[in-house]
Amino acid sequence: MYQYQSFKAMIACWGVALVIALSINACAGFKPAVKRLGDATYEAVLTARNTADNMVANGSMSKIQRQEFAKNITVPTLTILEQAIIDTLAWKEGEPIPENVSRLIGQLTKSADDILKTFGKDSNLHSNMLKAKSAAQEFLDKVQ
Repeated sequence: MYQYQSFKAMIACWGVALVIALSINACAGFKPAVKRLGDATYEAVLTARNTADNMVANGSMSKIQRQEFAKNITVPTLTILEQAIIDTLAWKEGEPIPENVSRLIGQLTKSADDILKTFGKDSNLHSNMLKAKSAAQEFLDKVQ
């Protein structure tokens, strides 16, 4: 009796492993693309953060402006980005676009506009936020 239960448990484990393997294989192209898009957006936001740090160091941004940048741009953007990645990985074709993908693009659009008003279109900070927005736009394109 014990051997039968062990055999039955082993078959169940192999069945679960097979389902997981098939699921991974079906998503093999999608998940790496989501990761790549998430990484590109994350890197662009971190580059903007580093640019803001450099601007403080060279005096073209005040410490208060840098704190506002972190509070209103960096932290909310990275928080929404994390959830957008999770939502996109769980998204299935035919479902509505994950809300956090739209929120991410909205956040980056607002951020780029705010930076444009304060530092101008030629600022590296504005350019960095546009790169982040472009990477996030690829998320939207991926789920449409």
